[in-house]
Amino acid sequence: MTHAHSSAILSQSPNLLCPRMSIGGEKDALMKKRISLLWVAIITLCGPLSSGYCDDTISWIYLGFPPVHIEDGPFANKGYGDFVLHLLINNLKAYRHKLLKCNIARAQELLKNQAKVAHPAFLKRSDRTNYVEVSIPAYVLIPNAVLVFSHQLGKFRPYIDSQGKFLLERAIMESSLKVGISAERAYGGIIDQILMKHKNHKNIFVNYDDESLLRKLLSMMNAGRLDYIIGYPNEGQYYAKSIEKNMNLVSFPIAGMPDYFLGYIAVPKNDWGKSIIEKINLILEENRNTPEYHAAYEFWLDENSVKHYRQYVRKVYSERKP
Repeated sequence: MTHAHSSAILSQSPNLLCPRMSIGGEKDALMKKRISLLWVAIITLCGPLSSGYCDDTISWIYLGFPPVHIEDGPFANKGYGDFVLHLLINNLKAYRHKLLKCNIARAQELLKNQAKVAHPAFLKRSDRTNYVEVSIPAYVLIPNAVLVFSHQLGKFRPYIDSQGKFLLERAIMESSLKVGISAERAYGGIIDQILMKHKNHKNIFVNYDDESLLRKLLSMMNAGRLDYIIGYPNEGQYYAKSIEKNMNLVSFPIAGMPDYFLGYIAVPKNDWGKSIIEKINLILEENRNTPEYHAAYEFWLDENSVKHYRQYVRKVYSERKP
């Protein structure tokens, strides 16, 4: 309850502040006692009247992109972004919370307009820094990689270097292996450069009509129409576990790509946002390097990715200030 709300309540009941004079001192004393108890109740429930905690609501904006956030099915609310979101909500008890699903454009608009929102799985870019305040790193994430079936590893070995990384351009140019990609997706870095350079190559299949981006490609690979696909390892595991349950996917990092990228919690760049981020940073500092926290992301990785992820986490959290 804010000071304004408290004043409104009291102004509607003037006798609470200025009670009518009673004939007996006993009645007057009783009324004063009731006033004192009322103020104690207000302060106990709402904290200091200047804090505004009781009416301060954080709207958590999220995108429907599994397995960051999973809305339905057997793994509902078990995305790694869901885990972090619930962790923050459970530890920010002084605030009210609500969830707001929206697309990327709407999320950016809310942040730019300095609404009281928080983005629980934000990717930092230079063009966004002027209107968002971000937390310390909340996620260490594996970038787009090559996804293959474990029982077909043999035919890919000529295109895996000594560091275990996949030589994408060489595989496209020197083999008969067919790769599947999504037309509407930017894969980042050298992947996009290679795909653009060889965009009309017979070994590249481009999917234009699938809303789930990876699901159709995975089904085509399962049917033998594709040899490998490009996607996030966690996304591949989500579809393999929830849709095609007998799939055993293995991922290989692509040579020339960054080993990892970082995810953050983002809020508007204003005093309210800075106050929230200070509290979020304390929660992340205490929890982000615990087994439970890592398990939420590792559940959606294949064994090869888990091995790399653990190396990157140690590096990130040892090099950076908490």
